[in-house]
Amino acid sequence: MKSAPMLSVLLATAATCPAQLDWLVRESGSRKNLTALAFGSGAFVALDSKPLRSTDGVTWTRPTWPAASNVARIFYLGTRFLALSAGSYWLSPDGATAALFDLAPWSFFFNADAAILNGTAIIIGLSLNDPSTGASYNQLARLNADSTAFTPVAPFPSAQGPEWIVATDHEFLVFAAGALFASPDGLSWSLRYRGNVEKPVWKVGVLHTRYQSSSNSGRTWQDTDGPQNPELYAANYFVRRERDRIQISPNNLQWETRESGTTDALNAVAYGNQTFVAVGDFGRVITSGAAAPLPPLVAPDLSAHPSLTLRWPTLVGRWYTVESSPDLLHWTPTAELIPGGGTEISRTYEQTGISKYYRVQVR
Repeated sequence: MKSAPMLSVLLATAATCPAQLDWLVRESGSRKNLTALAFGSGAFVALDSKPLRSTDGVTWTRPTWPAASNVARIFYLGTRFLALSAGSYWLSPDGATAALFDLAPWSFFFNADAAILNGTAIIIGLSLNDPSTGASYNQLARLNADSTAFTPVAPFPSAQGPEWIVATDHEFLVFAAGALFASPDGLSWSLRYRGNVEKPVWKVGVLHTRYQSSSNSGRTWQDTDGPQNPELYAANYFVRRERDRIQISPNNLQWETRESGTTDALNAVAYGNQTFVAVGDFGRVITSGAAAPLPPLVAPDLSAHPSLTLRWPTLVGRWYTVESSPDLLHWTPTAELIPGGGTEISRTYEQTGISKYYRVQVR
Protein backbone atom coordinates (compact mmCIF):
# COMPACT_ATOMS: atom_id res chain seq x y z
CA MET A 1 0.00 0.00 0.00
CA LYS A 2 1.44 3.30 -1.01
CA SER A 3 1.90 5.87 1.75
CA ALA A 4 1.38 9.61 1.26
CA PRO A 5 4.56 11.68 1.21
CA MET A 6 5.44 13.65 4.33
CA LEU A 7 6.39 17.23 3.60
CA SER A 8 9.02 19.59 4.94
CA VAL A 9 9.50 22.77 2.92
CA LEU A 10 11.94 25.66 3.31
CA LEU A 11 11.75 28.64 1.01
CA ALA A 12 13.23 32.12 1.27
CA THR A 13 12.00 35.21 -0.51
CA ALA A 14 13.76 38.49 -1.14
CA ALA A 15 12.77 42.04 -1.93
CA THR A 16 15.91 44.10 -1.46
CA CYS A 17 18.48 44.32 -4.22
CA PRO A 18 22.06 43.98 -2.96
CA ALA A 19 23.13 46.81 -5.25
CA GLN A 20 21.38 49.21 -2.86
CA LEU A 21 24.22 48.76 -0.37
CA ASP A 22 26.50 51.79 -0.65
CA TRP A 23 29.72 52.35 1.30
CA LEU A 24 31.17 55.30 3.20
CA VAL A 25 34.74 55.82 4.42
CA ARG A 26 35.12 56.32 8.18
CA GLU A 27 37.94 57.35 10.50
CA SER A 28 39.18 54.73 12.96
CA GLY A 29 41.72 56.98 14.71
CA SER A 30 44.52 54.56 13.77
CA ARG A 31 47.03 54.76 10.94
CA LYS A 32 48.22 51.19 11.36
CA ASN A 33 46.90 48.28 9.33
CA LEU A 34 43.66 46.89 10.71
CA THR A 35 44.10 43.16 10.24
CA ALA A 36 41.11 41.53 11.96
CA LEU A 37 37.50 42.30 12.85
CA ALA A 38 34.68 40.63 14.79
CA PHE A 39 31.18 41.61 15.89
CA GLY A 40 29.29 40.56 19.01
CA SER A 41 27.47 41.87 22.07
CA GLY A 42 26.45 44.92 20.05
CA ALA A 43 29.99 46.00 19.17
CA PHE A 44 32.64 45.68 16.48
CA VAL A 45 36.21 45.02 17.65
CA ALA A 46 39.08 45.57 15.19
CA LEU A 47 42.80 44.96 15.68
CA ASP A 48 45.86 46.99 14.69
CA SER A 49 47.94 44.97 17.22
CA LYS A 50 45.70 46.58 19.84
CA PRO A 51 41.89 46.58 20.02
CA LEU A 52 39.59 49.27 18.65
CA ARG A 53 35.88 49.23 19.47
CA SER A 54 32.77 50.68 17.82
CA THR A 55 29.04 50.07 18.06
CA ASP A 56 28.25 51.46 14.60
CA GLY A 57 31.50 51.34 12.61
CA VAL A 58 31.56 55.15 12.54
CA THR A 59 32.94 56.17 15.94
CA TRP A 60 35.87 54.16 17.29
CA THR A 61 37.47 54.18 20.73
CA ARG A 62 40.55 52.50 22.17
CA PRO A 63 39.46 50.22 25.04
CA THR A 64 41.90 49.52 27.85
CA TRP A 65 42.76 45.84 27.85
CA PRO A 66 45.52 44.65 30.21
CA ALA A 67 48.89 44.32 28.43
CA ALA A 68 47.18 44.42 25.04
CA SER A 69 49.92 44.37 22.40
CA ASN A 70 50.63 42.26 19.34
CA VAL A 71 47.04 40.99 19.37
CA ALA A 72 46.70 39.11 16.08
CA ARG A 73 43.35 37.34 15.92
CA ILE A 74 39.88 37.95 17.33
CA PHE A 75 36.65 35.92 17.30
CA TYR A 76 33.22 36.27 18.84
CA LEU A 77 32.19 33.06 20.58
CA GLY A 78 28.51 33.56 21.22
CA THR A 79 28.78 35.40 24.55
CA ARG A 80 32.32 36.82 24.53
CA PHE A 81 35.26 37.80 22.37
CA LEU A 82 38.42 35.70 22.22
CA ALA A 83 41.61 37.49 21.16
CA LEU A 84 44.95 35.76 20.62
CA SER A 85 48.60 36.80 20.55
CA ALA A 86 51.82 34.78 20.51
CA GLY A 87 51.88 34.23 24.27
CA SER A 88 48.58 35.52 25.65
CA TYR A 89 44.85 35.54 25.10
CA TRP A 90 42.03 37.78 26.21
CA LEU A 91 38.37 37.08 26.95
CA SER A 92 35.99 40.03 26.75
CA PRO A 93 32.21 40.11 27.25
CA ASP A 94 31.68 43.26 25.18
CA GLY A 95 35.00 44.43 23.73
CA ALA A 96 35.22 47.27 26.26
CA THR A 97 36.93 45.34 29.04
CA ALA A 98 38.92 42.10 28.92
CA ALA A 99 40.66 39.58 31.16
CA LEU A 100 44.22 38.53 30.30
CA PHE A 101 45.42 34.89 30.37
CA ASP A 102 48.73 33.15 29.71
CA LEU A 103 48.54 31.01 26.56
CA ALA A 104 51.12 28.44 27.78
CA PRO A 105 51.36 25.48 27.37
CA TRP A 106 49.80 26.36 24.03
CA SER A 107 51.51 28.14 21.16
CA PHE A 108 49.79 30.29 18.58
CA PHE A 109 49.94 30.14 14.79
CA PHE A 110 48.68 33.01 12.68
CA ASN A 111 46.22 30.79 10.78
CA ALA A 112 44.20 30.36 13.99
CA ASP A 113 40.44 30.15 13.47
CA ALA A 114 37.45 29.36 15.65
CA ALA A 115 33.85 28.20 15.43
CA ILE A 116 31.07 28.16 18.02
CA LEU A 117 28.18 25.69 18.46
CA ASN A 118 25.83 25.29 21.42
CA GLY A 119 28.11 27.36 23.64
CA THR A 120 31.25 25.37 22.85
CA ALA A 121 34.10 26.86 20.82
CA ILE A 122 36.65 24.83 18.88
CA ILE A 123 39.87 26.66 17.98
CA ILE A 124 42.38 25.55 15.35
CA GLY A 125 45.84 26.92 14.65
CA LEU A 126 47.17 26.23 18.14
CA SER A 127 49.89 23.77 19.09
CA LEU A 128 50.25 22.06 22.44
CA ASN A 129 53.73 21.95 23.96
CA ASP A 130 54.80 18.79 25.76
CA PRO A 131 57.03 19.89 28.67
CA SER A 132 58.50 16.40 29.08
CA THR A 133 59.87 16.19 25.53
CA GLY A 134 59.79 19.80 24.34
CA ALA A 135 57.82 18.67 21.30
CA SER A 136 54.96 20.71 19.91
CA TYR A 137 51.87 19.19 18.31
CA ASN A 138 49.17 20.73 16.15
CA GLN A 139 46.07 20.40 18.25
CA LEU A 140 42.43 21.41 18.29
CA ALA A 141 41.52 23.34 21.43
CA ARG A 142 38.12 23.36 23.09
CA LEU A 143 36.77 26.28 25.13
CA ASN A 144 33.52 25.66 26.98
CA ALA A 145 31.08 28.48 27.67
CA ASP A 146 31.74 28.38 31.44
CA SER A 147 35.53 28.00 31.20
CA THR A 148 38.48 30.32 30.70
CA ALA A 149 41.00 27.54 29.91
CA PHE A 150 41.61 25.63 26.69
CA THR A 151 41.40 21.84 26.76
CA PRO A 152 42.83 19.63 23.99
CA VAL A 153 40.47 17.85 21.62
CA ALA A 154 41.73 14.30 21.39
CA PRO A 155 41.74 12.11 19.52
CA PHE A 156 41.38 13.88 16.19
CA PRO A 157 41.51 11.67 13.07
CA SER A 158 44.29 13.61 11.32
CA ALA A 159 47.83 14.07 12.59
CA GLN A 160 48.24 17.12 10.36
CA GLY A 161 47.09 20.53 11.44
CA PRO A 162 43.58 21.58 10.34
CA GLU A 163 43.32 24.19 7.58
CA TRP A 164 39.86 25.56 8.41
CA ILE A 165 36.85 25.10 10.67
CA VAL A 166 33.20 26.14 10.36
CA ALA A 167 30.05 25.43 12.35
CA THR A 168 26.68 24.72 10.77
CA ASP A 169 23.47 24.73 12.79
CA HIS A 170 24.18 21.22 14.10
CA GLU A 171 27.87 20.30 13.80
CA PHE A 172 31.49 21.35 13.43
CA LEU A 173 33.28 20.73 10.13
CA VAL A 174 37.09 20.65 10.02
CA PHE A 175 39.28 20.18 6.96
CA ALA A 176 42.70 18.59 7.42
CA ALA A 177 45.08 16.53 5.26
CA GLY A 178 42.76 16.43 2.24
CA ALA A 179 39.70 15.26 4.15
CA LEU A 180 36.62 16.76 5.78
CA PHE A 181 35.72 15.65 9.31
CA ALA A 182 32.49 16.27 11.22
CA SER A 183 31.55 16.37 14.89
CA PRO A 184 28.35 17.31 16.74
CA ASP A 185 30.25 18.37 19.87
CA GLY A 186 33.95 18.71 19.02
CA LEU A 187 34.77 15.51 20.90
CA SER A 188 34.03 12.60 18.56
CA TRP A 189 34.88 12.99 14.87
CA SER A 190 33.96 11.06 11.73
CA LEU A 191 35.18 11.22 8.15
CA ARG A 192 32.63 13.11 6.07
CA TYR A 193 34.36 13.55 2.69
CA ARG A 194 37.73 12.82 1.13
CA GLY A 195 38.93 15.44 -1.34
CA ASN A 196 39.96 19.07 -1.43
CA VAL A 197 37.39 21.57 -0.11
CA GLU A 198 37.97 25.27 0.43
CA LYS A 199 36.50 26.94 3.49
CA PRO A 200 32.73 27.23 2.95
CA VAL A 201 30.06 29.66 4.04
CA TRP A 202 26.98 28.08 5.62
CA LYS A 203 23.59 29.30 4.43
CA VAL A 204 20.18 27.72 5.15
CA GLY A 205 21.22 24.10 4.75
CA VAL A 206 23.83 24.65 2.00
CA LEU A 207 27.63 24.92 2.20
CA HIS A 208 29.06 27.35 -0.40
CA THR A 209 32.73 27.45 -1.40
CA ARG A 210 34.63 29.10 -4.23
CA TYR A 211 33.83 26.41 -6.81
CA GLN A 212 31.48 23.96 -5.08
CA SER A 213 28.35 23.68 -2.99
CA SER A 214 26.90 20.93 -0.83
CA SER A 215 23.32 20.52 0.39
CA ASN A 216 23.94 17.35 2.44
CA SER A 217 26.41 18.60 5.05
CA GLY A 218 29.48 18.05 2.92
CA ARG A 219 28.89 14.40 2.00
CA THR A 220 28.85 15.22 -1.70
CA TRP A 221 29.76 18.41 -3.58
CA GLN A 222 28.34 19.95 -6.73
CA ASP A 223 30.48 22.10 -9.03
CA THR A 224 29.27 25.67 -9.42
CA ASP A 225 30.08 28.43 -11.85
CA GLY A 226 33.08 29.97 -10.14
CA PRO A 227 35.00 31.51 -8.80
CA GLN A 228 32.48 32.73 -6.23
CA ASN A 229 34.66 32.82 -3.08
CA PRO A 230 32.08 34.00 -0.50
CA GLU A 231 33.57 35.25 2.75
CA LEU A 232 30.51 36.08 4.82
CA TYR A 233 26.79 35.42 4.79
CA ALA A 234 24.63 37.84 6.77
CA ALA A 235 21.25 39.55 6.36
CA ASN A 236 20.67 37.15 3.43
CA TYR A 237 23.61 38.60 1.50
CA PHE A 238 26.84 36.92 0.47
CA VAL A 239 29.79 39.29 0.86
CA ARG A 240 33.39 39.10 -0.26
CA ARG A 241 36.37 41.44 -0.51
CA GLU A 242 38.34 42.04 -3.67
CA ARG A 243 41.33 44.00 -2.41
CA ASP A 244 39.85 47.52 -2.06
CA ARG A 245 36.31 46.72 -3.22
CA ILE A 246 33.29 44.94 -1.78
CA GLN A 247 31.11 42.55 -3.75
CA ILE A 248 27.55 41.57 -2.76
CA SER A 249 25.37 38.69 -3.97
CA PRO A 250 21.93 37.35 -3.00
CA ASN A 251 22.72 33.83 -4.22
CA ASN A 252 26.51 33.37 -4.65
CA LEU A 253 25.97 33.38 -8.41
CA GLN A 254 25.40 36.96 -9.54
CA TRP A 255 27.76 39.44 -7.87
CA GLU A 256 27.50 43.24 -7.75
CA THR A 257 30.72 45.21 -7.26
CA ARG A 258 30.38 48.31 -5.12
CA GLU A 259 33.07 50.98 -4.94
CA SER A 260 34.37 51.30 -1.40
CA GLY A 261 35.65 54.87 -1.61
CA THR A 262 39.21 53.80 -0.79
CA THR A 263 42.20 52.37 -2.63
CA ASP A 264 43.59 50.80 0.56
CA ALA A 265 43.41 47.01 0.81
CA LEU A 266 40.55 45.71 2.92
CA ASN A 267 41.53 42.90 5.28
CA ALA A 268 38.33 41.82 7.06
CA VAL A 269 34.57 42.32 6.98
CA ALA A 270 31.84 41.71 9.56
CA TYR A 271 28.12 42.36 9.99
CA GLY A 272 26.20 43.70 12.97
CA ASN A 273 23.52 46.22 13.93
CA GLN A 274 22.18 46.07 10.34
CA THR A 275 25.53 47.31 9.02
CA PHE A 276 28.44 45.72 7.17
CA VAL A 277 31.83 47.03 8.29
CA ALA A 278 35.17 46.39 6.55
CA VAL A 279 38.62 47.33 7.85
CA GLY A 280 41.94 47.56 6.05
CA ASP A 281 45.38 49.05 5.68
CA PHE A 282 46.38 52.38 7.24
CA GLY A 283 43.46 52.29 9.67
CA ARG A 284 40.88 52.34 6.90
CA VAL A 285 37.25 51.62 7.82
CA ILE A 286 34.23 51.56 5.50
CA THR A 287 30.61 50.99 6.44
CA SER A 288 27.55 50.10 4.40
CA GLY A 289 24.18 51.76 4.49
CA ALA A 290 21.55 49.98 6.54
CA ALA A 291 21.30 46.38 5.33
CA ALA A 292 17.95 45.21 6.62
CA PRO A 293 17.66 41.41 6.48
CA LEU A 294 15.63 40.07 3.60
CA PRO A 295 12.19 38.55 4.44
CA PRO A 296 12.20 35.30 6.45
CA LEU A 297 11.45 31.81 5.23
CA VAL A 298 7.91 31.18 4.04
CA ALA A 299 6.14 27.98 3.04
CA PRO A 300 4.56 27.70 -0.42
CA ASP A 301 1.15 26.23 -1.21
CA LEU A 302 1.24 22.46 -1.51
CA SER A 303 -1.18 19.85 -2.81
CA ALA A 304 -0.76 16.09 -2.33
CA HIS A 305 -2.47 13.53 -4.61
CA PRO A 306 -1.36 10.10 -5.87
CA SER A 307 1.53 12.26 -7.00
CA LEU A 308 2.96 15.17 -5.03
CA THR A 309 2.95 18.70 -6.46
CA LEU A 310 4.98 21.54 -4.97
CA ARG A 311 4.26 25.12 -5.98
CA TRP A 312 6.20 28.16 -4.84
CA PRO A 313 6.80 31.79 -5.89
CA THR A 314 10.25 32.66 -7.24
CA LEU A 315 12.41 35.74 -7.51
CA VAL A 316 14.66 36.86 -10.34
CA GLY A 317 18.30 36.16 -9.49
CA ARG A 318 17.50 33.33 -7.07
CA TRP A 319 18.03 29.62 -7.77
CA TYR A 320 16.00 26.77 -6.29
CA THR A 321 16.39 23.05 -5.82
CA VAL A 322 13.95 20.42 -4.56
CA GLU A 323 15.35 17.81 -2.18
CA SER A 324 13.84 14.65 -0.70
CA SER A 325 14.71 12.71 2.42
CA PRO A 326 13.46 9.53 4.09
CA ASP A 327 14.57 10.62 7.58
CA LEU A 328 15.15 14.43 7.68
CA LEU A 329 18.88 13.69 7.96
CA HIS A 330 20.02 12.70 4.49
CA TRP A 331 18.81 14.92 1.65
CA THR A 332 19.08 14.16 -2.06
CA PRO A 333 18.50 16.73 -4.81
CA THR A 334 15.70 15.63 -7.12
CA ALA A 335 16.69 17.81 -10.07
CA GLU A 336 19.13 20.40 -11.30
CA LEU A 337 19.17 23.97 -10.04
CA ILE A 338 15.96 25.75 -11.05
CA PRO A 339 16.34 29.44 -11.98
CA GLY A 340 13.78 31.85 -10.55
CA GLY A 341 12.02 34.10 -13.01
CA GLY A 342 9.65 36.06 -10.78
CA THR A 343 6.73 33.68 -11.42
CA GLU A 344 5.27 30.66 -9.64
CA ILE A 345 7.00 27.33 -10.28
CA SER A 346 5.59 23.85 -9.73
CA ARG A 347 7.18 20.43 -9.70
CA THR A 348 5.35 17.08 -9.50
CA TYR A 349 6.81 13.88 -8.05
CA GLU A 350 5.31 10.38 -8.23
CA GLN A 351 4.94 8.37 -5.04
CA THR A 352 7.22 5.36 -4.77
CA GLY A 353 5.59 3.45 -1.94
CA ILE A 354 7.73 4.95 0.82
CA SER A 355 7.20 8.06 2.90
CA LYS A 356 9.41 11.00 2.06
CA TYR A 357 10.03 14.51 3.23
CA TYR A 358 10.44 17.24 0.64
CA ARG A 359 11.94 20.68 0.89
CA VAL A 360 12.67 23.56 -1.46
CA GLN A 361 16.05 25.19 -0.96
CA VAL A 362 16.85 28.69 -2.21
CA ARG A 363 20.31 30.07 -2.95
